[in-house]
Amino acid sequence: MKKTFMRGFAAFLLAAGLSATPALAADIQITVNGSALSSDVAPIVINNRTMLPLRACAEALSATVNYDASGRIDIYRGNDKIVLLLNTPSAWLNGEKRPLDVEPQVTDNRTLVPLRFIGEAFDCAVNWQQENNTVSIVAAAGSGQQDTDAPTFPSDTDITPENVPADVTITNQALQQLNSVRLQKNLDALSTAAELKTMADAHSKDMAENGYFSSNSPTEGTLSSRAKALNLPQPTEIIAKIDYRTETVYQAVMEWLTNENTRSILLDASAGYIGIGAYQQPDTTYVYLTAEIMPSRAYFTELPSSAVTVPKLTVRGRSQRLTENVIVYQLSDENTYMYSERKTYTAKGDGTYFYTEVEFDDPGRYALQVGNCLVKVTYKPAE
Repeated sequence: MKKTFMRGFAAFLLAAGLSATPALAADIQITVNGSALSSDVAPIVINNRTMLPLRACAEALSATVNYDASGRIDIYRGNDKIVLLLNTPSAWLNGEKRPLDVEPQVTDNRTLVPLRFIGEAFDCAVNWQQENNTVSIVAAAGSGQQDTDAPTFPSDTDITPENVPADVTITNQALQQLNSVRLQKNLDALSTAAELKTMADAHSKDMAENGYFSSNSPTEGTLSSRAKALNLPQPTEIIAKIDYRTETVYQAVMEWLTNENTRSILLDASAGYIGIGAYQQPDTTYVYLTAEIMPSRAYFTELPSSAVTVPKLTVRGRSQRLTENVIVYQLSDENTYMYSERKTYTAKGDGTYFYTEVEFDDPGRYALQVGNCLVKVTYKPAE
Protein backbone atom coordinates (compact mmCIF):
# COMPACT_ATOMS: atom_id res chain seq x y z
CA MET A 1 0.00 0.00 0.00
CA LYS A 2 2.80 2.43 0.82
CA LYS A 3 4.27 2.48 -2.70
CA THR A 4 0.85 2.84 -4.24
CA PHE A 5 0.13 5.75 -1.94
CA MET A 6 3.35 7.54 -2.87
CA ARG A 7 2.44 7.46 -6.54
CA GLY A 8 -1.08 8.61 -5.81
CA PHE A 9 0.11 11.33 -3.47
CA ALA A 10 2.55 12.67 -6.04
CA ALA A 11 -0.27 12.82 -8.56
CA PHE A 12 -2.35 14.70 -6.02
CA LEU A 13 0.34 17.30 -5.41
CA LEU A 14 1.06 17.85 -9.09
CA ALA A 15 -2.54 17.97 -10.25
CA ALA A 16 -3.67 21.40 -11.41
CA GLY A 17 -7.12 20.78 -9.95
CA LEU A 18 -10.29 18.87 -10.56
CA SER A 19 -11.45 21.21 -13.27
CA ALA A 20 -9.92 23.88 -15.50
CA THR A 21 -13.25 25.71 -15.21
CA PRO A 22 -14.46 25.66 -11.60
CA ALA A 23 -17.90 24.14 -11.13
CA LEU A 24 -20.46 25.30 -8.66
CA ALA A 25 -20.08 23.16 -5.55
CA ALA A 26 -23.75 22.26 -5.46
CA ASP A 27 -23.48 20.93 -9.03
CA ILE A 28 -20.69 18.46 -8.28
CA GLN A 29 -21.76 14.83 -8.07
CA ILE A 30 -19.72 12.13 -6.30
CA THR A 31 -19.81 8.43 -7.18
CA VAL A 32 -18.05 5.61 -5.36
CA ASN A 33 -17.60 2.39 -7.33
CA GLY A 34 -20.38 3.57 -9.64
CA SER A 35 -22.90 4.44 -6.91
CA ALA A 36 -23.89 8.00 -6.03
CA LEU A 37 -22.53 9.17 -2.69
CA SER A 38 -25.20 10.38 -0.28
CA SER A 39 -24.32 13.28 2.01
CA ASP A 40 -26.30 15.85 3.97
CA VAL A 41 -23.77 18.52 2.97
CA ALA A 42 -22.90 19.36 -0.64
CA PRO A 43 -19.24 19.32 -1.72
CA ILE A 44 -17.52 22.68 -1.90
CA VAL A 45 -14.50 23.90 -3.84
CA ILE A 46 -11.62 25.63 -2.03
CA ASN A 47 -8.45 26.65 -3.89
CA ASN A 48 -9.61 24.58 -6.86
CA ARG A 49 -9.86 21.46 -4.67
CA THR A 50 -13.09 19.61 -3.98
CA MET A 51 -13.77 19.25 -0.26
CA LEU A 52 -16.11 16.56 1.06
CA PRO A 53 -17.63 16.05 4.54
CA LEU A 54 -15.42 13.54 6.32
CA ARG A 55 -18.25 11.32 7.55
CA ALA A 56 -19.57 10.72 4.03
CA CYS A 57 -16.04 10.12 2.78
CA ALA A 58 -15.27 7.62 5.56
CA GLU A 59 -18.45 5.62 5.08
CA ALA A 60 -17.99 5.50 1.31
CA LEU A 61 -14.46 4.13 1.66
CA SER A 62 -15.29 1.75 4.55
CA ALA A 63 -12.99 3.69 6.85
CA THR A 64 -13.28 4.41 10.57
CA VAL A 65 -12.76 7.93 11.90
CA ASN A 66 -11.76 9.00 15.40
CA TYR A 67 -12.18 12.65 16.38
CA ASP A 68 -10.22 14.42 19.10
CA ALA A 69 -11.27 17.58 20.90
CA SER A 70 -7.93 19.16 19.99
CA GLY A 71 -8.80 18.98 16.27
CA ARG A 72 -6.90 15.79 15.46
CA ILE A 73 -8.59 13.30 13.14
CA ASP A 74 -7.43 9.68 12.85
CA ILE A 75 -8.70 7.71 9.83
CA TYR A 76 -8.25 3.93 9.65
CA ARG A 77 -8.76 1.61 6.70
CA GLY A 78 -7.23 -1.85 6.50
CA ASN A 79 -3.60 -1.57 7.58
CA ASP A 80 -3.38 2.16 6.94
CA LYS A 81 -3.79 5.15 9.20
CA ILE A 82 -4.05 8.79 8.19
CA VAL A 83 -3.77 11.61 10.71
CA LEU A 84 -5.19 15.02 9.85
CA LEU A 85 -5.24 18.21 11.93
CA LEU A 86 -7.86 20.90 11.49
CA ASN A 87 -6.47 24.08 9.94
CA THR A 88 -3.10 22.39 9.33
CA PRO A 89 -1.79 21.94 5.74
CA SER A 90 -0.20 18.55 6.47
CA ALA A 91 -1.22 14.91 6.75
CA TRP A 92 0.51 11.84 8.14
CA LEU A 93 0.22 8.43 6.47
CA ASN A 94 1.46 5.64 8.72
CA GLY A 95 3.66 8.20 10.47
CA GLU A 96 5.06 9.92 7.34
CA LYS A 97 4.33 13.65 7.09
CA ARG A 98 3.00 14.93 3.76
CA PRO A 99 1.91 18.43 2.69
CA LEU A 100 -1.67 19.29 1.72
CA ASP A 101 -2.77 21.94 -0.75
CA VAL A 102 -5.93 22.55 1.30
CA GLU A 103 -6.08 22.10 5.05
CA PRO A 104 -8.97 20.21 6.71
CA GLN A 105 -11.51 22.63 8.14
CA VAL A 106 -14.97 22.91 9.67
CA THR A 107 -17.82 24.49 7.70
CA ASP A 108 -21.45 24.44 8.89
CA ASN A 109 -20.49 22.09 11.73
CA ARG A 110 -19.04 19.56 9.27
CA THR A 111 -15.40 18.58 8.94
CA LEU A 112 -14.31 18.97 5.31
CA VAL A 113 -11.33 17.15 3.84
CA PRO A 114 -9.69 17.13 0.39
CA LEU A 115 -11.49 14.48 -1.62
CA ARG A 116 -8.62 13.69 -3.95
CA PHE A 117 -6.17 13.22 -1.09
CA ILE A 118 -8.46 10.85 0.82
CA GLY A 119 -9.26 8.82 -2.27
CA GLU A 120 -5.66 8.43 -3.43
CA ALA A 121 -4.28 7.95 0.07
CA PHE A 122 -6.49 4.88 0.41
CA ASP A 123 -5.48 3.51 -2.99
CA CYS A 124 -8.59 4.68 -4.85
CA ALA A 125 -8.63 6.05 -8.39
CA VAL A 126 -10.13 9.57 -8.40
CA ASN A 127 -11.19 11.00 -11.75
CA TRP A 128 -12.89 14.24 -12.78
CA GLN A 129 -15.53 13.87 -15.50
CA GLN A 130 -15.95 17.42 -16.77
CA GLU A 131 -18.82 16.62 -19.13
CA ASN A 132 -21.18 15.87 -16.23
CA ASN A 133 -19.45 17.55 -13.26
CA THR A 134 -18.83 14.22 -11.56
CA VAL A 135 -16.00 13.04 -9.34
CA SER A 136 -15.60 9.28 -9.69
CA ILE A 137 -13.90 7.27 -6.93
CA VAL A 138 -13.05 3.65 -7.69
CA ALA A 139 -11.51 1.52 -4.95
CA ALA A 140 -8.72 -0.81 -6.03
CA ALA A 141 -9.49 -4.51 -5.74
CA GLY A 142 -8.75 -5.65 -2.21
CA SER A 143 -8.10 -2.13 -0.94
CA GLY A 144 -9.04 -1.58 2.65
CA GLN A 145 -8.39 -5.23 3.52
CA GLN A 146 -5.71 -6.53 5.80
CA ASP A 147 -2.61 -7.78 3.95
CA THR A 148 -2.49 -11.51 4.52
CA ASP A 149 1.29 -11.65 4.22
CA ALA A 150 2.03 -8.71 6.50
CA PRO A 151 1.61 -8.18 10.25
CA THR A 152 -1.25 -5.92 11.29
CA PHE A 153 1.13 -4.02 13.56
CA PRO A 154 3.89 -2.06 11.79
CA SER A 155 6.68 -4.22 13.20
CA ASP A 156 5.83 -7.13 15.48
CA THR A 157 9.50 -7.64 16.39
CA ASP A 158 9.49 -4.23 18.08
CA ILE A 159 6.61 -5.06 20.41
CA THR A 160 7.65 -6.27 23.84
CA PRO A 161 5.74 -6.40 27.12
CA GLU A 162 7.42 -3.13 28.07
CA ASN A 163 6.08 -1.07 25.15
CA VAL A 164 2.51 -2.33 24.96
CA PRO A 165 0.28 0.78 25.31
CA ALA A 166 -0.96 1.67 28.78
CA ASP A 167 -4.33 0.25 29.80
CA VAL A 168 -5.91 3.71 29.94
CA THR A 169 -4.66 4.48 26.42
CA ILE A 170 -6.21 1.27 25.10
CA THR A 171 -9.60 1.90 26.73
CA ASN A 172 -9.68 5.50 25.50
CA GLN A 173 -8.90 4.37 21.94
CA ALA A 174 -11.62 1.70 22.08
CA LEU A 175 -14.26 4.14 23.32
CA GLN A 176 -13.28 6.79 20.78
CA GLN A 177 -13.49 4.28 17.94
CA LEU A 178 -16.87 2.91 19.04
CA ASN A 179 -18.39 6.34 19.44
CA SER A 180 -16.99 7.46 16.10
CA VAL A 181 -18.87 4.63 14.39
CA ARG A 182 -22.04 5.36 16.37
CA LEU A 183 -21.92 9.01 15.34
CA GLN A 184 -21.42 7.99 11.70
CA LYS A 185 -24.63 5.96 12.06
CA ASN A 186 -26.45 8.96 13.59
CA LEU A 187 -26.55 7.27 17.01
CA ASP A 188 -25.81 9.01 20.29
CA ALA A 189 -22.33 8.46 21.69
CA LEU A 190 -22.06 6.10 24.66
CA SER A 191 -21.21 7.75 27.98
CA THR A 192 -18.76 6.15 30.38
CA ALA A 193 -20.36 5.09 33.67
CA ALA A 194 -17.92 4.72 36.56
CA GLU A 195 -19.69 1.65 37.98
CA LEU A 196 -19.61 -0.12 34.61
CA LYS A 197 -15.94 0.73 34.14
CA THR A 198 -15.18 -0.64 37.61
CA MET A 199 -16.87 -3.88 36.61
CA ALA A 200 -15.03 -4.03 33.26
CA ASP A 201 -11.64 -3.26 34.83
CA ALA A 202 -12.10 -5.99 37.41
CA HIS A 203 -13.06 -8.62 34.84
CA SER A 204 -10.18 -7.80 32.48
CA LYS A 205 -7.75 -8.07 35.39
CA ASP A 206 -9.33 -11.32 36.56
CA MET A 207 -9.03 -12.90 33.09
CA ALA A 208 -5.41 -11.77 32.70
CA GLU A 209 -4.26 -12.92 36.12
CA ASN A 210 -6.14 -16.23 36.13
CA GLY A 211 -5.53 -17.18 32.50
CA TYR A 212 -9.05 -17.69 31.17
CA PHE A 213 -11.17 -16.04 28.47
CA SER A 214 -14.86 -16.09 29.32
CA SER A 215 -17.65 -14.08 30.93
CA ASN A 216 -17.85 -16.80 33.57
CA SER A 217 -15.11 -16.22 36.12
CA PRO A 218 -13.71 -19.16 38.12
CA THR A 219 -13.23 -16.75 41.02
CA GLU A 220 -15.99 -14.13 40.71
CA GLY A 221 -18.78 -16.16 39.10
CA THR A 222 -21.19 -15.35 36.29
CA LEU A 223 -21.92 -11.99 34.71
CA SER A 224 -25.15 -11.82 36.69
CA SER A 225 -23.44 -12.50 40.01
CA ARG A 226 -20.68 -9.97 39.29
CA ALA A 227 -23.26 -7.29 38.53
CA LYS A 228 -25.26 -8.19 41.62
CA ALA A 229 -22.14 -7.85 43.77
CA LEU A 230 -21.94 -4.22 42.62
CA ASN A 231 -25.69 -3.74 43.17
CA LEU A 232 -26.22 -3.20 39.44
CA PRO A 233 -28.67 -4.57 36.88
CA GLN A 234 -27.00 -7.02 34.51
CA PRO A 235 -25.29 -5.32 31.56
CA THR A 236 -24.30 -6.93 28.26
CA GLU A 237 -20.64 -7.93 28.21
CA ILE A 238 -18.22 -8.22 25.28
CA ILE A 239 -14.63 -9.38 25.68
CA ALA A 240 -11.48 -9.58 23.54
CA LYS A 241 -7.94 -10.88 23.93
CA ILE A 242 -5.35 -8.85 22.01
CA ASP A 243 -1.79 -9.90 21.21
CA TYR A 244 -0.03 -6.62 20.47
CA ARG A 245 2.64 -8.40 18.44
CA THR A 246 0.10 -8.99 15.68
CA GLU A 247 -2.84 -6.64 16.28
CA THR A 248 -4.04 -3.57 18.18
CA VAL A 249 -7.21 -2.48 19.94
CA TYR A 250 -8.36 -1.06 16.59
CA GLN A 251 -8.52 -4.53 15.03
CA ALA A 252 -10.23 -5.94 18.13
CA VAL A 253 -12.97 -3.32 18.06
CA MET A 254 -13.41 -3.77 14.31
CA GLU A 255 -13.98 -7.49 14.93
CA TRP A 256 -16.68 -6.57 17.42
CA LEU A 257 -18.27 -4.27 14.87
CA THR A 258 -18.20 -6.83 12.05
CA ASN A 259 -19.66 -9.66 14.16
CA GLU A 260 -23.43 -9.62 13.81
CA ASN A 261 -24.15 -10.30 17.49
CA THR A 262 -21.69 -7.88 19.06
CA ARG A 263 -22.38 -5.24 16.42
CA SER A 264 -26.08 -5.19 17.34
CA ILE A 265 -25.12 -4.63 20.99
CA LEU A 266 -22.65 -1.82 20.33
CA LEU A 267 -24.90 -0.06 17.80
CA ASP A 268 -28.10 -0.46 19.82
CA ALA A 269 -29.93 2.87 19.63
CA SER A 270 -31.34 2.41 23.14
CA ALA A 271 -27.91 1.89 24.75
CA GLY A 272 -26.65 4.89 26.67
CA TYR A 273 -23.77 3.82 28.90
CA ILE A 274 -20.60 1.77 28.69
CA GLY A 275 -17.60 0.86 30.78
CA ILE A 276 -14.42 -0.39 29.11
CA GLY A 277 -11.57 -2.05 30.97
CA ALA A 278 -8.18 -3.28 29.76
CA TYR A 279 -5.47 -5.20 31.58
CA GLN A 280 -2.12 -6.44 30.30
CA GLN A 281 -1.24 -9.98 31.28
CA PRO A 282 1.98 -9.75 33.31
CA ASP A 283 5.21 -10.23 31.32
CA THR A 284 3.36 -10.77 28.01
CA THR A 285 2.10 -8.74 25.06
CA TYR A 286 -1.47 -9.93 25.70
CA VAL A 287 -4.15 -7.45 26.75
CA TYR A 288 -7.61 -8.49 27.93
CA LEU A 289 -10.38 -6.08 26.96
CA THR A 290 -13.87 -5.97 28.48
CA ALA A 291 -16.83 -3.78 27.55
CA GLU A 292 -19.90 -3.58 29.78
CA ILE A 293 -22.85 -2.03 27.91
CA MET A 294 -26.11 -1.06 29.57
CA PRO A 295 -28.84 -1.45 26.94
CA SER A 296 -30.83 1.46 28.31
CA ARG A 297 -30.56 5.26 28.37
CA ALA A 298 -31.29 5.08 32.13
CA TYR A 299 -30.87 2.40 34.80
CA PHE A 300 -30.97 1.82 38.54
CA THR A 301 -27.56 2.16 40.21
CA GLU A 302 -28.73 0.98 43.62
CA LEU A 303 -30.91 -2.06 43.15
CA PRO A 304 -33.58 -2.41 45.83
CA SER A 305 -33.67 -5.60 47.80
CA SER A 306 -35.79 -8.29 46.20
CA ALA A 307 -37.92 -8.28 49.35
CA VAL A 308 -38.96 -5.12 51.21
CA THR A 309 -41.00 -4.68 54.37
CA VAL A 310 -41.94 -0.99 54.13
CA PRO A 311 -44.45 0.55 51.69
CA LYS A 312 -42.14 3.36 50.57
CA LEU A 313 -38.88 2.93 48.72
CA THR A 314 -36.30 5.45 47.49
CA VAL A 315 -34.84 4.50 44.12
CA ARG A 316 -31.74 5.98 42.50
CA GLY A 317 -30.22 5.60 39.09
CA ARG A 318 -28.19 7.07 36.27
CA SER A 319 -29.58 9.25 33.49
CA GLN A 320 -28.50 12.31 31.53
CA ARG A 321 -31.99 13.76 31.72
CA LEU A 322 -33.21 16.22 34.33
CA THR A 323 -36.37 14.16 34.86
CA GLU A 324 -37.08 10.47 34.39
CA ASN A 325 -40.28 8.45 34.54
CA VAL A 326 -40.10 5.55 36.97
CA ILE A 327 -43.00 3.16 36.40
CA VAL A 328 -44.21 0.79 39.12
CA TYR A 329 -46.30 -2.22 38.05
CA GLN A 330 -48.23 -4.34 40.53
CA LEU A 331 -47.87 -7.81 39.08
CA SER A 332 -50.91 -10.06 38.90
CA ASP A 333 -49.03 -13.27 38.19
CA GLU A 334 -46.08 -14.77 40.03
CA ASN A 335 -44.24 -15.92 36.92
CA THR A 336 -45.06 -13.29 34.30
CA TYR A 337 -45.16 -9.52 33.88
CA MET A 338 -48.95 -9.31 33.71
CA TYR A 339 -49.99 -6.45 35.95
CA SER A 340 -53.17 -5.21 37.59
CA GLU A 341 -52.07 -1.67 38.39
CA ARG A 342 -49.52 0.84 37.12
CA LYS A 343 -48.19 4.08 38.59
CA THR A 344 -45.75 6.58 37.10
CA TYR A 345 -43.43 8.68 39.25
CA THR A 346 -41.41 11.65 38.03
CA ALA A 347 -37.84 11.35 39.25
CA LYS A 348 -35.66 14.44 39.64
CA GLY A 349 -32.24 14.39 38.02
CA ASP A 350 -29.10 16.48 37.73
CA GLY A 351 -27.95 15.29 34.32
CA THR A 352 -26.00 12.40 35.85
CA TYR A 353 -28.19 10.73 38.49
CA PHE A 354 -31.88 10.67 39.38
CA TYR A 355 -33.86 9.71 42.46
CA THR A 356 -37.47 9.42 43.58
CA GLU A 357 -39.64 7.72 46.16
CA VAL A 358 -42.17 5.09 45.10
CA GLU A 359 -44.97 3.56 47.12
CA PHE A 360 -46.55 0.10 47.26
CA ASP A 361 -50.27 0.05 48.07
CA ASP A 362 -50.72 -3.64 48.85
CA PRO A 363 -48.50 -6.60 49.67
CA GLY A 364 -47.39 -8.51 46.62
CA ARG A 365 -45.03 -8.58 43.66
CA TYR A 366 -43.99 -5.39 41.85
CA ALA A 367 -41.82 -4.46 38.88
CA LEU A 368 -39.95 -1.14 38.72
CA GLN A 369 -38.94 0.22 35.32
CA VAL A 370 -36.83 3.13 34.08
CA GLY A 371 -35.84 3.24 30.42
CA ASN A 372 -35.31 -0.38 29.40
CA CYS A 373 -34.16 -1.38 32.88
CA LEU A 374 -36.64 -3.41 34.93
CA VAL A 375 -36.31 -5.03 38.38
CA LYS A 376 -38.72 -7.05 40.52
CA VAL A 377 -39.52 -6.42 44.18
CA THR A 378 -41.73 -8.28 46.65
CA TYR A 379 -43.45 -6.14 49.28
CA LYS A 380 -44.34 -8.00 52.47
CA PRO A 381 -45.11 -5.81 55.50
CA ALA A 382 -43.23 -6.58 58.68
CA GLU A 383 -45.34 -8.39 61.24
